[in-house]
Amino acid sequence: MITCHVKYTVDPYQLPAFEAYSRLWMRLVTRMGGKHHGYFLPAEGANNIAYCLFSFSSLAAYEQYRKQAETDPECIAAVALATEQRFILSYERSFLKPLLEPRIRSLALCVFHHQGKILVNVFDDPVTQQTLCRPLGGGIEFGERGRDAIAREIEEELGQSISDVRLLGTLESLFHYADTPGHEIVQVFDARLDDASLYQQPWVEGRESDGSPFRARWCDSADFERIGPLVPQGLQALLRDLSLLG
Repeated sequence: MITCHVKYTVDPYQLPAFEAYSRLWMRLVTRMGGKHHGYFLPAEGANNIAYCLFSFSSLAAYEQYRKQAETDPECIAAVALATEQRFILSYERSFLKPLLEPRIRSLALCVFHHQGKILVNVFDDPVTQQTLCRPLGGGIEFGERGRDAIAREIEEELGQSISDVRLLGTLESLFHYADTPGHEIVQVFDARLDDASLYQQPWVEGRESDGSPFRARWCDSADFERIGPLVPQGLQALLRDLSLLG
């Protein structure tokens, strides 16, 4: 993981505008695959110095975010706002290796079951090289409901709309990935893809939050035995109990 540290010199008479700008970028960084640790505005002491910290999984992921931001309409609008109103006078950027306290992550996943199969992304643990299968979805943002997170994630990853979203259950997952321990509370949903033709395709083209392409594929229990386990742990048993997985 790499953390970007930015020191801002701001116009002290335009702090409300800078605060609105900061809240916008916290959402944008999260949407584009990063983890924002917040902005720190002037309080006691200097009245024109502010800081922010945000992290990506690697320097390459950060560079991909920068490249993606160049063409993202919301990012372009945010930069234009700062340029026009000139509440940022200058800034300095540096990169740090974070040492963070582990935290529980809230996650929403959707299986899109169809004729005994579910839609999963297949990927490898970069350290162990174990192949894993996981339904599509992602982190639940603050103030966002799980079902809304699923709709947002599928729109971002597949460019598709969904309907008939229903909660199947909740799992607690403790695991290691990339030699790092993880702890997630996972809401598992089922839903219908509005484009019915996707159910007839062997895979569905998608794009990760960092811009990298992937192919989600339709799999059943036999596929997981052949390719690699379905994660999070307990999901396969949940789907079998609900007669959703062949």
